[in-house]
Amino acid sequence: SVSLEFADGSTLRVAAESRVVLDILSIAGGNAFADTRLRLLKGSTTMKARALRTSGSRTEIRTPAALSAVRGTDFRVGVLEANEAMRTEVLSGRVEVSARAKTVAGTAGFATVAHVDEPPRPPRPLLPAPELTDVPAVLERGPVRIRVSAVNGAAAYRLEIARDAAFAQVVAERTAATPSIPGPDLADGYYV
Repeated sequence: SVSLEFADGSTLRVAAESRVVLDILSIAGGNAFADTRLRLLKGSTTMKARALRTSGSRTEIRTPAALSAVRGTDFRVGVLEANEAMRTEVLSGRVEVSARAKTVAGTAGFATVAHVDEPPRPPRPLLPAPELTDVPAVLERGPVRIRVSAVNGAAAYRLEIARDAAFAQVVAERTAATPSIPGPDLADGYYV
């Protein structure tokens, strides 16, 4: 993965094997006006957008299926099913998702999906994060298998391992259909 920091202080983490096009990155008026427009063609991103200072400022992520527009928000956007759908998960703040002349607003703790040529679905609550189970404080041999508690309704479990608590330096990402996730073989070091 890679992390980008924009001139307005917003940050974008792009997951491994994702494809993002930076269409417009502009700032004017001594940082009073920011215009950030991206296209996510494949994979997923996590963005922490700074609160916009003026009504003309904007932060947008467009996918083949829909557009997510935000103001001072932490959110994730992913392209699903061979570019046929977009998932937007709101971690804090508010995100508006627009497609096919319809806009739905999602707030913290909610997600929506938009399929190509369809309006976005009504937001639904995010599932709670699973709890780590059976993970010792120090792992001495890898690769390891990370176990988490099962969550009712979960279709998959995502594991991210980073060098820092802010997850700006993600070194591994995995997804598994079960709550037992195969971890990577990492070099000696401190990870969260």
